[in-house]
Amino acid sequence: MMSTCNTAGRLMIMINKFRQAGFFYTLGGIFNRVVPVAWFRFRWFVTFQVDPDALVHLTGNNSEGSLTQVSWCETPEDLKAIEALTYTDSQHVDSDFKIVQAKCGDRLAGALWSVEHAFAERELGIEYRLGAGQIWLFAALVATPFRRQGIYVKVLRLMCRRRQVVSVPDTVPTAPDQFLLCVNHFNKASMAAHQKFAKRKLGQACVVKILNIAVCCCWGDSVDADSMVTFNCTRRPITITFQG
Repeated sequence: MMSTCNTAGRLMIMINKFRQAGFFYTLGGIFNRVVPVAWFRFRWFVTFQVDPDALVHLTGNNSEGSLTQVSWCETPEDLKAIEALTYTDSQHVDSDFKIVQAKCGDRLAGALWSVEHAFAERELGIEYRLGAGQIWLFAALVATPFRRQGIYVKVLRLMCRRRQVVSVPDTVPTAPDQFLLCVNHFNKASMAAHQKFAKRKLGQACVVKILNIAVCCCWGDSVDADSMVTFNCTRRPITITFQG
């Protein structure tokens, strides 16, 4: 009897995950666990510009999130823990990266990476080339026990304060930074969450990579690719740029 209840409970959890994230997103996650990254990858993503002002008015659904402390990652020990949590190797990221982390006591609750200039999606065979003032946000993850507590918003809020525009007399004011990120089109929960604090949608892109060949299709007024296909992802990745 107990075994039957446990099975039913696990089944309900699985059904809820399908409903929240979306069938195709969940199916894609299972597919990526089975098929090696060197063989095949597919992604359809939407690029948003974050509105820092909208983040000020968002709060979490759980008071436990108020116990979480948000700060910049500054020690090798913290970096190692964040790499493990977010499945991201800092050796494969440009040296100008910055990370915001969330901690509940001594436990790492979540993290968010950012980079300027360029960011390579090696498993897709593409590279994002960023313009002046554009900052790419990626590898955001909140540990399972800390989800639905507003932690992601707190991390994102601090990240968007990473630069303070200082007024200098007799100079041309500096344009505020543009914080950009992409969301999987099939991830319904993430799409709905990000639209709450999106300043604008720049566009969409669909990428298919088979072995060392990648094909990319972009649409939208502010997203562009330098080519539709590359036959050598390693040496000549497809470059995607974003208009300000």
